[in-house]
Amino acid sequence: MIAVLIRANQNGDDLFYKALKVFNGNTGFFLPKVVARQASLEEITAFIRKITGNYLLGEFSRAWKYNAEVLGEKFSWDPVNIFRDMKSHSEARALLVYSFRGVGEKIAALIIEWFEEIEALPYPLYGAPPLDFHVLRFLLITSIVEIEELISGERIRGDKIIKVVLPLFDEFCREEKLTSSHIDPALWLWSRHACTSQKRCYWCPEKDLCRWFFRYGTYKSKEGVLFEEREDKQLYLLDEKGRPKF
Repeated sequence: MIAVLIRANQNGDDLFYKALKVFNGNTGFFLPKVVARQASLEEITAFIRKITGNYLLGEFSRAWKYNAEVLGEKFSWDPVNIFRDMKSHSEARALLVYSFRGVGEKIAALIIEWFEEIEALPYPLYGAPPLDFHVLRFLLITSIVEIEELISGERIRGDKIIKVVLPLFDEFCREEKLTSSHIDPALWLWSRHACTSQKRCYWCPEKDLCRWFFRYGTYKSKEGVLFEEREDKQLYLLDEKGRPKF
């Protein structure tokens, strides 16, 4: 249920820390049957505010209630039942996206990964990890994905890349029998903690494959093309003087 609260401008770690702080004394809000049958929307809203503040408060509160009801009606209150008859990772993602509010492809993959980590899946589901900024950064700097006809100042749309990458990732994972938890932790830790400053490029395990070096928030390709990473976690093309054009 916490996964529904994750959004692009929300730090997932912070959400879990805040949820943990309010868990004691609020355990009923983490029990789907209690939420669906006993909790009012006003009570849920007051609880969610303790975790997210006022950010998308109404949307989150309605989703919290709705998803608890769906879990009971469709899956007999046991989230493991979601995966009972799933034949593939992509099928499981599709069911999660279709059934629950606030769940897209990334969050669906994240939920599957969490169930893998606690060994709660009936059988392995081989498929793509959650495709976020960290995974896309790896694909771009190693030229696994290449973007043609780049325009200076143009924002690289992650959602467009994901549409191309997702089926390729799924196929690769099926062929190699890899689950999300085999891939995602390594890519996430590398991107968040290793690929963060130019000083770390020298010991990076991907340095021989990398087309970029990181310099004060700016990527530069070996061909001399400059990119800039900003607070919104997007990459922007720069002009020949290193200035963005808008």
